[in-house]
Amino acid sequence: MVGPGHEKQLKMDAPEKILSEINTLAAGKLRSAEDLACLLRNCSGGSEWQSLLTLSFHAKFIVRTSGVMARVGSQADGYEKLSVEFVENLGKARALLGELLENMPGEKASWTIRFLQLTPEALQNLMGLLYDISWIKNWEIDHRT
Repeated sequence: MVGPGHEKQLKMDAPEKILSEINTLAAGKLRSAEDLACLLRNCSGGSEWQSLLTLSFHAKFIVRTSGVMARVGSQADGYEKLSVEFVENLGKARALLGELLENMPGEKASWTIRFLQLTPEALQNLMGLLYDISWIKNWEIDHRT
């Protein structure tokens, strides 16, 4: 999924620089740049960075699938399959975010409440965070060597 130069790339670039580049790609439409910056700062190691890239893959799928589902409506052909894939990927994304929070002890409690609880508000917050995380995938594609 990612080449050997990416871990080196993240260590060479400050998380704030990466965030700035991502914000530029997103045309300033990030929903919570502070949360994304927190993730970038706390996931600069090799395995955490790989987990964040994997999360960004799922996030991009979730965001796009959510948009398609909203556009076509629940009566459309294939909606049921999209819905199943959406739920599966959302579960994977929640699990990955939970794993990343293990390395963020100062953020774990508040992030769990804000993003991982099974409440409508937490789901809405999670979808906003996943939107921002999905831009990491675009940034990663632009920085492949």
